[in-house]
Amino acid sequence: MTSAVKLESPDEIAARIETLFAAAEDHAGGMAGFAAAFAPLTDHERLIWREALVASLGDQLAARPQMLGDWMKSLLLYGPELGRAADGIRLLDGGREPGLEAFEDRLGRLLASHLAILAPQDRARCFAEALEGLAGGKEDISLACAIFRSLSAEGGEEAVSDRREDCFGTATQALRDSLYGRIQGLVRSGAIWSQASPATLLWFWFSCGQEQEVYQFTQKAMRDPAFAARLFAVPVDRLLSDGAVHEVVLARRWSKLLDLHRLEKPALDAALQGATRDIRKSARRFLDAFANGKSDLYR
Repeated sequence: MTSAVKLESPDEIAARIETLFAAAEDHAGGMAGFAAAFAPLTDHERLIWREALVASLGDQLAARPQMLGDWMKSLLLYGPELGRAADGIRLLDGGREPGLEAFEDRLGRLLASHLAILAPQDRARCFAEALEGLAGGKEDISLACAIFRSLSAEGGEEAVSDRREDCFGTATQALRDSLYGRIQGLVRSGAIWSQASPATLLWFWFSCGQEQEVYQFTQKAMRDPAFAARLFAVPVDRLLSDGAVHEVVLARRWSKLLDLHRLEKPALDAALQGATRDIRKSARRFLDAFANGKSDLYR
């Protein structure tokens, strides 16, 4: 009889992560080592490793806050890829909106909380220097957008009118424009769909006061079967409620960015006649999640 493989405990994983970073020459090397160890893990193991990483980063930043700039550069580079496989598990507590517990959101809030301690001009310099490292083909700005939203949104990601205009002091608008410009470049090239979290970019774009631009972009994407297939996964949240995970499209929330009923038509077509198995699977996943979440329209 084959014995079951023993899973590492959270304490053992935390110790391994600590060893990885201690053996590295710098933070970038530590994150590269973590990414290499992370790649072959199962989805369940990745959840535990991500949890341990956030806890470890919190401890290290609390002990050495002067290293925030170095951590920012490394995490903006590697963080989005680590979050890509998380599939955004969120917490649903009764009838309230889900808590932002996806890895990208937790990491973004952690970094934002340490940035918030700095004076606005120092905060802006730290963020801008980290952004400069996202070049040479490493242009995933998912985590950068999440951090900016955490610092600037007073009433949540949807509350455009309540956003703070001074989160980075006098550099706030310039940094917002810089990210907005990058998003526009990704839209023109089609690379927005290759980002770790296209949804995060769409919400950032929305928060720039460009609600109509975002809606028109998603409407246009629906008319192209290839781009419509990329949209299917965007509004699907995995909600943790009563110990079970449920996939839901929170219709009231996502209808600000997408015509969900219009997206049903290409999804139905793709579910039956999609060019690949993955497209057919993604279409069915959207349709099932949308069916689960339609009642949210009436909450």
